[in-house]
Amino acid sequence: GPTWRHALYPDYKAERKPQPASLLANLDNIKHAFGLLNVNHIEVEHAEADDTIASIAVKMQSQAGQTLILSTDHLLAQLCSPQTKLHDHFTDTPIDAAFIFNRYGIAPHQLIDYFALCGSSSLNITGVKGIGGKTAIKLLKEFNDVETLLNNSEQLTGKLRNHVEQTAEALPLYKQLFTLKSTLELHANLKHWRLSK
Repeated sequence: GPTWRHALYPDYKAERKPQPASLLANLDNIKHAFGLLNVNHIEVEHAEADDTIASIAVKMQSQAGQTLILSTDHLLAQLCSPQTKLHDHFTDTPIDAAFIFNRYGIAPHQLIDYFALCGSSSLNITGVKGIGGKTAIKLLKEFNDVETLLNNSEQLTGKLRNHVEQTAEALPLYKQLFTLKSTLELHANLKHWRLSK
């Protein structure tokens, strides 16, 4: 159903195709099959899976635990830390700070600023007109984050300055939409995910 992001931004994921009917029809069977393998799941109302993953990872960190996230979604790399690892299970590649720097030229925590600036068509978030990946990276290397950029937009020139200033009100919202919410109430303790022998 709708998430907290839809409440803030009604057009969130508006252009995305609906999930295949066959997948929706079999979700209960999939959950049951994982349960037979002693792999538990959790669902949090009005939150996306990524927010739930972030909340589990932060809870694990608070207990000095280790978390391994299997995903191809680079946005999850904002969670990267010595205790939280991200791994692309299709290419068997760790998505760590070195990977993010080689791919984007920025640190993992700057990914939310990067996507706020250049947007995401799959999430239906436009970003700043005229700013693509290269320009976003250049701006983040100079200004570090969206807030500093907006506070110093007079240093920009021409169309770039106009586009940034025209999007000044929306940029903080875009950044919020790309930021994973890691404070969800999970209603489960860490033993819920302990692997049995």
